[in-house]
Amino acid sequence: MKTPPRPGLGWRVVLALAGVVLLIVGLIGLALPGLQGILTLVAALACLSFASDSAHRLLRWCFRPWPRGWRRFLEGRRWLERKLGLRDSQ
Repeated sequence: MKTPPRPGLGWRVVLALAGVVLLIVGLIGLALPGLQGILTLVAALACLSFASDSAHRLLRWCFRPWPRGWRRFLEGRRWLERKLGLRDSQ
């Protein structure tokens, strides 16, 4: 499996902090009604996957049963990579 491109240090720090905040909110959301805990945890892993290769592998493993969801995640990731300047616009 090819390692995805990674943003610069500044963006990795911002995305890692956002991922940690979403992770905490997601864990709280598992216990409290009204918060979408699972969706927030997936969003946290998506943010953390930019900062960490192991988080990217964990997210890929979580999406194994849903290949269509994984493809949609990759499309969103490519869009964000273009916005962050990691990929050339296509």
